[in-house]
Amino acid sequence: MKSGNGKCDCGTCKCNEEYEGSACQCTKSIKSCLNSRNNVCSGRGTCVCDICQCTNGYQPPFCEICPGCEMPCEKYAPCIECLYFKKSSLLKECEANCHNLNVTVVESLRKENLCKEKDSENCLMSFILNENDGVDLYSATVLNYRESTITSMENNH
Repeated sequence: MKSGNGKCDCGTCKCNEEYEGSACQCTKSIKSCLNSRNNVCSGRGTCVCDICQCTNGYQPPFCEICPGCEMPCEKYAPCIECLYFKKSSLLKECEANCHNLNVTVVESLRKENLCKEKDSENCLMSFILNENDGVDLYSATVLNYRESTITSMENNH
């Protein structure tokens, strides 16, 4: 063993307690894996040798960004309808089905990354999803009113 941080036993390295890696070359630190909110690899990876090993298309250094992932606007539309507008067939199961979504209501939204989805009454709900640390956890900023799909279509012509 070249690192001197453990002992070889039958071809396998047995690392001293504070070291890890195939040759005990890494300290067991997570310091470089902590994001600005002090979460290891944003809850979407593991810290190996003080470097995030990200899952599901997320990228180092902190597994915060997933360039190929789409925002799940359509998936969360029923939760937006249920949690804020208090409509939907999900109303009874709303809290259980939508526990991973925090909702904030505003009077206006910026245009970038805007989700516009139809609700059960064929109105358009506008909201922005922001991914929180962890897997499938979001915060939604919701416009405080719905739009008629007829008005919206007329404005597009």
